[in-house]
Amino acid sequence: KVSHSEAGRYDNFGASVAMSGSYCVVGAPKEDVGEEDIKDGGAAYVFVLENGVWAEVQELVADDVSAIARFGWNVDIKGEWVVVGDVKSEDSGVYVFKKANDGKFIQVKKLLGDTSKESFGSAIAMGGDSLAVAAKDANAVYVYALAHGECTLVKKLVGAEGEEGFGWSVDIGGQFLVVGVADSGFTYVYDFASDLRNPYKLLPKGTPLPKEFGASVAISGTSILVGSVEDKRVYPFRGGR
Repeated sequence: KVSHSEAGRYDNFGASVAMSGSYCVVGAPKEDVGEEDIKDGGAAYVFVLENGVWAEVQELVADDVSAIARFGWNVDIKGEWVVVGDVKSEDSGVYVFKKANDGKFIQVKKLLGDTSKESFGSAIAMGGDSLAVAAKDANAVYVYALAHGECTLVKKLVGAEGEEGFGWSVDIGGQFLVVGVADSGFTYVYDFASDLRNPYKLLPKGTPLPKEFGASVAISGTSILVGSVEDKRVYPFRGGR
């Protein structure tokens, strides 16, 4: 059991979770934070597994915390990196933390979309040396490289004309990036080896394309799962197809 001793009833502790190795991160986006108890500023908590027990080791808070930011709405962790998203109505961002020599995670960057009303950070995923940040209201996914202690924008992927909700869900596994387009009912697979060009489209076989196909995605190795809310199913694909 992973718990935070000071979690309040309405903090939404556990709204987001991610795990990597012996570490896990848990978001509490409605926690009041700081000396002034900034309402719904949000926090994320880092735990490490020690002798079979999850021990809390750090609280993460945005360096520019503000009311109703709900920092911790999305979280992910991979190796020495932690990313945390918020859901402010404007200027929503994704905060990038890197593990320092003392084992603590230090904020090194705040990522923002090209405009202030993109829902930037609506979905986030890390894999290998890459980070994908969705901005579903802009029909876009920003892809960053995590290398040499830096987080650098590599490419901005944009959905096709007429497709709504590009980036509703994202995941990275190996050399592949999977992007769900739930409003239009498509899911795309991009290959880092081909510079994220010419993605191929995943479609369920033998049935009409359900609405919200791509509401959730997950990839491990060459296996991909795509969730569909409308027909309450999860569709498996092997080898990306």
